[in-house]
Amino acid sequence: AEYMGRSATRQQTMSSRVIPLSGDLNPTPGTPENIISGKPQAWTQNFFSDSTNRLHCGRWGSTPGKWGPFTQVGEEMCVLIKGRVRLVGEDGTVQEFGPGQGFVIPHGYKGTWETVETLEKFYALGNLVGASKL
Repeated sequence: AEYMGRSATRQQTMSSRVIPLSGDLNPTPGTPENIISGKPQAWTQNFFSDSTNRLHCGRWGSTPGKWGPFTQVGEEMCVLIKGRVRLVGEDGTVQEFGPGQGFVIPHGYKGTWETVETLEKFYALGNLVGASKL
């Protein structure tokens, strides 16, 4: 599976136990696609995927760099743990977020992602029916 152009290891569960989004990290490294500037390196640690493979939750991080344009597949909720990100929509709208701030990237959003300061975030990604790419 892939997440923002990077391979992601999935942990699938059918139990009713609570899944923590912390603990030992064994992240899958990757490099974003369509790099515009910098040499960003990213990693993904997926902690949960539901039985339908349409909901994925975990942590993701990146070193500084800018990439895109990308088109968001599915809905993604992000909460930054550390670092800063700048999103620029195809209409030119600039939005910046820092530690403790959350945001949702809606399905179909088009724009660029710029990791301004090395960041780490929690994510919850809901894929649409028929969407095969994580």
